[in-house]
Order: sequence, then C-alpha cells, then structure tokens
Amino acid sequence: LIPKDQERITFSWLKILVSCMMLAIIGYYASSLVLVFAKTPETGIEHSLFIVFNYICFIPLLIIPLALLTFPQILYGIPALHLSSNIRTSGVAIEGATMDSSSGFSLETTEAIDHDIPDASPEEGLQDSAKAVMEYLLAEKPYLDKDFSMDKLAQALNLPRHHVYFCMNRVLKVKFPELRKQLRIQHAKLLLEEGKNKSLSIEGIGIQSGFSSRSNFFTAFKTEVGCTPSEYLDRINS
Repeated sequence: LIPKDQERITFSWLKILVSCMMLAIIGYYASSLVLVFAKTPETGIEHSLFIVFNYICFIPLLIIPLALLTFPQILYGIPALHLSSNIRTSGVAIEGATMDSSSGFSLETTEAIDHDIPDASPEEGLQDSAKAVMEYLLAEKPYLDKDFSMDKLAQALNLPRHHVYFCMNRVLKVKFPELRKQLRIQHAKLLLEEGKNKSLSIEGIGIQSGFSSRSNFFTAFKTEVGCTPSEYLDRINS
C-alpha cells in the first residue's frame, strides 16, 4: 500500500544503508585483524593496511547521514493509507478553488467548478486529508500570515507533516510554496478589485495578503498574473 515513488526511494535508501554497513563491518574487522596478527602495526605495510581499513570503515558511516540529503523523503516516513472499496471523494470547490488530479490544484476566480479526485491507487487513502487541507486553507486563510509554513499547517490540522507533504504532491499535485503563493495572489487580487487601494498602498495590500516584502509581492504577482499590481489595477479601472 506504499505509494510507488516512496517505495522506490525507500528501497534505494535501504540498498545504500546495507551496502555502507557491510563496508563498515568489513573495514572494522580487517583493521582488527591487522592489530591482532601484525607484529608492528604502527609501522610498515601493516600500518598502511590499518589506515586503509579504517577509511573503509569510516567513509561508509559518513555516507549514511549524507544520503539523507539525497533522499529527504525518508525522514517523512511512509503515510498510513486506509483503502476501502468503491471510495470516491468529491473534490473541494470553495470560493472558486478546485482540485483536479490531472492538472493539479488550480484557482478559478470566476466560478467554482467541481472535480472528482480519482479513486485509483493507494493515494485514495489521503483524499480525506487533502480535502481537510483545502477546506482549512480556504475557510481560515492562514496563508495571510507571512510566517505560515507547512509545519504550521500540519499542526493546525493535527496531521503528521509527511501526510501533508504527500497530500500536496500526490493528491493536490502542487508544491506547498506554490499553493500558498496562489492563494495569497488571489487574496491580493480580491482586495484590489474591492478598491482597498484607496485606503491602503500597494505594498500594504501585499502585506495584508501574507507577503513579507514589497519585492516578494511584486515578483509573485507578476509571475502569477502576468503584470504588476499597479498594471492590474489600471486594467480593472479601465
């Protein structure tokens, strides 16, 4: 019941772990034999062999923690999946936000469109969690806090962090920073459309939308919308 990519990553990690441990054991016992049987292990070829075997022991043990940088998903653990027959969970559509398994998460500003999340594969066990994530984000708007993070999202929903990670990547098919940015830009566009710029500066609108600085707001807005907030405001007024 393990998602395929997590299964592949886990087995790759186990191969590295076992290989490194075997090399470390070989190096340890070989260096021990040198100490036991060599007459002068501190000099000559015996000393060189002792140094070589110690490197054989030390380097694999160093590779094991470094390998976590290559496979950080190992730290998340494997999500607990609960399969049942004929599960079909409707996608969330709240205030124009939709989930689509084929194209990932999308934001529609004109109207809400319902999408079904396919019930194939072990990922269906995460659909309820994905729905809870979206409902919380759209109802509570925690992304308006500039310090909002995946850890805070997991804590608020009382879900393990790796569950939230898999919900984002396997069900919603969107990275957390990208989803957070989209929601913040949607909120900023709503403030501009409501005329909040009359009482707030453009920078103030960005801060109220969860951005930490003016430059971050302008960069994200232009990337997402295709124009600056000022140009978008001119487009609305015209």
